[in-house]
Formats: sequence, structure tokens, C-alpha cells
Amino acid sequence: IRPRGNIYISPSLPARPELVKNPPMISLPDYLKPLERVACPFPEKAVEEAIARREESIPIFLEALEWTINHAEEVPHDYMLHECALRLLAQFREIRAFEPALRLTKHPLANELIGDTLCADLGCILASVSGGDLGPICELIEDEEVDEFARSAGLQALGVLCRAGQLSRKKFSGILG
Repeated sequence: IRPRGNIYISPSLPARPELVKNPPMISLPDYLKPLERVACPFPEKAVEEAIARREESIPIFLEALEWTINHAEEVPHDYMLHECALRLLAQFREIRAFEPALRLTKHPLANELIGDTLCADLGCILASVSGGDLGPICELIEDEEVDEFARSAGLQALGVLCRAGQLSRKKFSGILG
């Protein structure tokens, strides 16, 4: 059993027993398969391989984000490729991940899909993939329909961009009003 967000999961116990079938997932090369599901110990070698094969991994990670967004209701409880993808795409500073990361952040099931990432790391992830594009981050912050933790992550993203020198303190203060 491993913690994920505020719940504990076990590969043998479905988190949502009402789901009787899972949609076909994306096809993965062997080196990324260990990142698809929660595993103990964490598959560090697969992460290292994904980093070493960055250009090959990026389109697969982008596809994993899209798959998760499009199949949010059916995502298996132990699926974690999208969370690994978010973090690695952020490490790669991959701006093509910005739009799907925002859509995942705004998704009504965001808390279930990315759990603690929503509160802990999402601000840094959004800042890393934003390419300095503040407009969508500001829209996220102002969207009252979005989860409060997601909106807070938008504020954190602006703070990260300010600390990184990509956003002036004056402009940051102006955005905050």
C-alpha cells in the first residue's frame, strides 16, 4: 500500500470499484513501462532512461497527459505516467506541455488525477513549462470555477517566475492588484 494524495492505494484493491473497464492506454516503449503504474520501489532507472532519451520521451509524455485528460473518469487508481510526465516535462522546460498541463489543472477531477502534485509541485511545473506566458496563468488564478488549490498553484507559478527573474516584481504586484 502506498499513499497517493489523501488516500492509500493498493494494486489489488480498486479505488473506484464502480468502473468495470479501463480504456486502452497509450502504447509505451519498454523503457517507460515501469513509470505507468505505482511501483515500490520507485522506478528510478526508468526515470534516468527517460531523461537520457528525452527527445523520444517527450511526445509520449505529451500523449500521456492528453490520454489522462480525455479519459479522466476511467483512469486506473494506480496509473502514474501522467504525474511522471508532468515532472519530467517541467524538468525539460517543454513548452508544449503548458496547454495540456493547464487543462489537467482545470479539470474537475484534478484533485483525483494529480493529488498532492496540485498542492505541492504544480506551481513550479506550470512555471517551468509556461515559456513565460503569463496570460493563461492569470486566467487560471481568476477562474472561480477551478479548484482553489489549482488557482493557488497559478499564484505559486507567478512567484516562481518572479524569483527566476522572468517576471518583474512590479509586474507581479500589478497582477496581484
